[in-house]
Amino acid sequence: MKHIITMTGPSLAGKTQLCKALQEHGFHLIKSFTTRPIRKGEIQGTDYDFFSVEEFNSLRHHNQIIQETFYNQNYYGVSEKELQKNDSKPYLWIIAPQSIEQVEAYCAKKSYHLTKIFITNSEDVIFKRLLERFQQDSTGKIETYVNRLKAIVSDDRQWTQDAFNGKITYDIIIKRFEEDNKIAVRDAIINNNFNLIINDLHIHQIKNKIR
Repeated sequence: MKHIITMTGPSLAGKTQLCKALQEHGFHLIKSFTTRPIRKGEIQGTDYDFFSVEEFNSLRHHNQIIQETFYNQNYYGVSEKELQKNDSKPYLWIIAPQSIEQVEAYCAKKSYHLTKIFITNSEDVIFKRLLERFQQDSTGKIETYVNRLKAIVSDDRQWTQDAFNGKITYDIIIKRFEEDNKIAVRDAIINNNFNLIINDLHIHQIKNKIR
């Protein structure tokens, strides 16, 4: 039976880095598509499938999209083919909170195990990462980063509030993910053992074994 682990949280909280760390141990990342422009260092077909709005609308018209969301003026989603691969390892799925109900319904329909993780960081850390990203992006437009900042202080802040007040229920909430606890968090998820980093994690409940 397939086991899907969703990763949700603010932009630059560390979702992608945590997924990469887990991929090194056999976890399979569900590749999303997006209509946003490709960023420096990203690779078409590796980080995302980068589609035009017209291509996205064609997929939707042919009922080939199982999850979609609209964030920061761009569409994100997953096509049916991504979950048709035969793989015994857990699947990692980066999603926005508004897509959780879609994923829950899909997993219930397919009888897949589902573990929902929310990952965040202090706003100081997130703002610093955004500034560093801007400084390293020689082709980035100021307007793009202004829009990302606006999303962080509005939508992303609300996501975190909803996670901690229980408006959206997650199985695991990771309150901090930085270089000094990266390995500990990764190993806790792999081994389903959170006692080692209890000060860094707030745990609502764990319904499924990771491996």
